[in-house]
Amino acid sequence: MPARPHLRGRPQPGRAVGRRRRPWRLREAEVDLAVDLGRRGASALERARLWQASQRQLEAEHHIVELLQRSIVPDALPDLDGVAVAAAYRPAERDVDVGGDWYDAFVAPDGAIVIVVGDVAGHGMQAASLMGRVRNALRAYAIEDTDPASVLLRLHTLLRAQDAAEMVTAFVARFDPATRVLTWSRAGHPPPLVVGPEGRAHFLDAVNGAPLGAMARPYRSAEEQLPPGSLVVCYTDGLIERRDRILDDGLAWLEARVCQHVTDEVEILCNKLVDDPFVPHPAPDDVCVLALRTGAP
Repeated sequence: MPARPHLRGRPQPGRAVGRRRRPWRLREAEVDLAVDLGRRGASALERARLWQASQRQLEAEHHIVELLQRSIVPDALPDLDGVAVAAAYRPAERDVDVGGDWYDAFVAPDGAIVIVVGDVAGHGMQAASLMGRVRNALRAYAIEDTDPASVLLRLHTLLRAQDAAEMVTAFVARFDPATRVLTWSRAGHPPPLVVGPEGRAHFLDAVNGAPLGAMARPYRSAEEQLPPGSLVVCYTDGLIERRDRILDDGLAWLEARVCQHVTDEVEILCNKLVDDPFVPHPAPDDVCVLALRTGAP
């Protein structure tokens, strides 16, 4: 009998049933048993083949999403006198959990440094693709608009119009090196940590709005003047959230660890945070850290 079209070119399971020395006619029950064993073997082989194919597909998608993410994060961060900016990024390392975390930092036309950290809900190709669109739109809005709250509102409006089912958290800030004023706004994103030159730490939690795309709601901006030698650490939730711990534990860990290494170069500090034992390895979620330090007193 010719092989069925969908099985051509594939190894077929087989089972020989017989007896040595003299021929022996199999009874009907034995034939039924042999046929059943053959069917079960074929089914097991097909499931194994499909599982292997799905694993290869998952690995390929993970690789594509990771490449897409890495192509979106900036190649270089602002390099200005009196301000140091650094970042560390590590994609999720389990299956295709790579998601839509990103960071950005650039100099606006008025000389202010714009820093952004965001997180698109979900994982996989769709989240990474949306991350790219959101990042580019946010950068465009932040270049022409000096109010972070207004930037978030414009981005929220865009999401509601084009991707109504999607949700994004974000932190946007502008730091003016001349006045040392940090103007910032949040849309459902974890609060950045600020450590002053005297070592006192606090979170930027004065204002917060709903995640972008979630609901119609105004956003507000806040201001804080940063003394020389201040440190601002922004991050995504993959750095502080644990399934077996409450969020306050993650925030307390972050504050303690940053204060412990506050004198490190910002690049070294960012890498220490993402590599800390508190962060799961392999990571089930993306991890982004972006740090800005004002000039020393």
